[in-house]
Amino acid sequence: NNWTDYERFGDRTFQLARDLGGPVGVMGLSVGGNVAMYVAEQHAEVSRVVEFAPFLWPKEPRVQKLMMAAHVADIATHGQASAALNGLSYSWGEQCRLDTLSGKRPGHSLFNAGNIYGATELGWKVVADATKLEGELQIFATGVDDAADEEAMRSLYKRSGGAPRNGWYYYP
Repeated sequence: NNWTDYERFGDRTFQLARDLGGPVGVMGLSVGGNVAMYVAEQHAEVSRVVEFAPFLWPKEPRVQKLMMAAHVADIATHGQASAALNGLSYSWGEQCRLDTLSGKRPGHSLFNAGNIYGATELGWKVVADATKLEGELQIFATGVDDAADEEAMRSLYKRSGGAPRNGWYYYP
C-alpha cells in the first residue's frame, strides 16, 4: 500500500464532510490519525484534529530498520521496491495475535508490510508538514501501545505548535 492511497482516501472523505456544510473536524486512531493529520494540514478549514495513538513511526527497532531499508530501496528503484512489501505479512507476535482475537487487545494484529510502510511514509510526511496545521490538535497516547512510537507523537505535537494551542494526553 502506497502512502498516497491514504492521502486519496483522506481527500475524498474531507470532500464528503465539507459538502455537508458546517465546520469540519477530523479524528483518527492509529493510521487513521495519520490520515486525519494529513487532511488538516492540507485543508485550512479543518478546525480541530483529535489523534488517538497515531502510528507515525513504528515503536519496535526491527520494524524501524525494515522501514528505513524499504525507504532507501524505494528511492533507488523510483518507488518500485516497496511493492514487494505487499506480499509480506507482518505481526507484532503470537501473543499480540492471541490477545487481539480474545478481545484483550484492541486493534489489529496482522498486517502486510506494505501497509506498515505506507503508514510510516505518511507519518513522516505529516510530522514534517505539521507547521502547516491551522486548527488545534489533541493527541492521546498510552504507554502500553506496542506499535506506535511515542517520540514521533511528541514530535508531531511540538512541530504543530505544542501548548497552549494543542493538547497532549498521556496515559501510562
